[in-house]
Amino acid sequence: MRRRSCLALIAGGIGAALAGGPARGAAFDALRLSSHDVRFGGISGVHVFPGGASALLLTDRGVLFACAIDRDAAGAPVGLRVRSVHRLRRPDGRPLREREMDSEGLAIGPDGAIWVSFEGRGGGRIHRYATPDAPAEVLPVPPAFRRFGLNSGLESLAAGQDGALYTLPEDAPRGGFPIWRWHAGRWAEAGALPRRGAFLPVAADVGPDGLLYVLERRYSWPVSFASRIRRSATADLRVWQTVLETPAGMHGNLEGLSLWRAGGALRATLATDDNFRLMQRNELVEYTLPA
Repeated sequence: MRRRSCLALIAGGIGAALAGGPARGAAFDALRLSSHDVRFGGISGVHVFPGGASALLLTDRGVLFACAIDRDAAGAPVGLRVRSVHRLRRPDGRPLREREMDSEGLAIGPDGAIWVSFEGRGGGRIHRYATPDAPAEVLPVPPAFRRFGLNSGLESLAAGQDGALYTLPEDAPRGGFPIWRWHAGRWAEAGALPRRGAFLPVAADVGPDGLLYVLERRYSWPVSFASRIRRSATADLRVWQTVLETPAGMHGNLEGLSLWRAGGALRATLATDDNFRLMQRNELVEYTLPA
């Protein structure tokens, strides 16, 4: 269904690469998701493949759903069909144990490898999967990650076109949120996302334009969420531009983010996490972002 929001897409001037005019009252498409499969829910990551006809959905219980997306003539999602289901594995090939299942971030590398970030003990970890059913390859964990809290670790993960990975914690003690980059076999702190208001980063993606996009969430009691997307050039992660901000209650608990192009337009597909609770919902939400 196509819905019209009351929010504004904001495009500030932070260089020619991020130029664009403001678009107010932007329309979005929303598709409610449901399944009889008890494993379906808690969607924390999404990756839409080029063309928008297929996607991977990641749950926060260590399960990947490979899906087909049906779209109408205007390109709006009207249905989602599960093609296959995969339980993520440990390095020894056995399925993840329950205490290892806090999977949060999803990224697809230029070689097709699947990268998944986990929160949990020690600040989090990152696994690489050659295929959805392959055993995990675990990246080394730098000492800085161990300072992240149990529920404020590596919720965001993005893969660049050069194979670099970008991750940041959901929360930080003070100041901005440090962005860590994995490239050429080592970790380095590449910049920071400035803290603005009560928003916390929950997902990231490198768009087809080569920019790093970060999805942020603000929680309001009892169960209401506002969302924001900011972006920056990966070569200089000091200057950020807000391209989307929704009012509280417009959508559910948006936790997944994927950028792709549709007929030249830049599309952002977002996924909500229902936390396996009846009062919340699983949904795909799509916006067209300013160039």
